[in-house]
Amino acid sequence: MTKYENEIFDRMYQSYLMGGDLHTVNFDKKTDINKKMNEAVDALQEKGLIEITFRSEQRVRFRITDKGIDYGSAQC
Repeated sequence: MTKYENEIFDRMYQSYLMGGDLHTVNFDKKTDINKKMNEAVDALQEKGLIEITFRSEQRVRFRITDKGIDYGSAQC
């Protein structure tokens, strides 16, 4: 996984452990980092670790999948 994929997944998994079922990444401006974060979210979905539930220019919202839960617990 890329640095951005790891960062997003780790935050989402910690949120899941605290009882959160959805996670949101907000984008402030159109920058290269936002592009990389969007690509990371797409990659996580392609790997089956998350399911995107909403996307706009300002944010993307997603939930962890069963495969993502298994992956997260294996990383601990």
